[in-house]
Amino acid sequence: MKPIRYLIGFALMVLLLSGCTANGDPGGTSAIGRPDPGWDIYRINISFKDGGGNDLLEQFAYYKSDPTNTKYLGEVDPERYNLRIISSTHYPPEYYNFTLAKFDEHHNWVNADKNGVYPNIGTWYFSNDFVIKTKNDGSPYSPLKYLINSVDLL
Repeated sequence: MKPIRYLIGFALMVLLLSGCTANGDPGGTSAIGRPDPGWDIYRINISFKDGGGNDLLEQFAYYKSDPTNTKYLGEVDPERYNLRIISSTHYPPEYYNFTLAKFDEHHNWVNADKNGVYPNIGTWYFSNDFVIKTKNDGSPYSPLKYLINSVDLL
């Protein structure tokens, strides 16, 4: 049992140390693919259900911008839905694409199998990670307004 605890502790230490980077390269990433500390990440996950508890986003699951691709990549058709994010500062509003993510009843991310197929559990969410350079004074870009642009109405 002791070797397992030491192995887990060592793995945690490596993970934590590999996440530390110099603040020199604005826009660079750490060794594990996370943005440098000079960048802020705002994550949003939104689900839509009707009065009966039916998942309204399930109908948009499995869209592929490249139909020849065998795996589903969590894409949302940008012609049908996109997101406009407006910050409280003078940062210009831009359009962003959603991805679809699936979470179980405990809000844990549900993984697809090796063929890109999801189990028949959980709820689909529109998901977006908004990454923006940290303000010079370190204050947050809040409030942020999220405007969902839709061709279809849910």
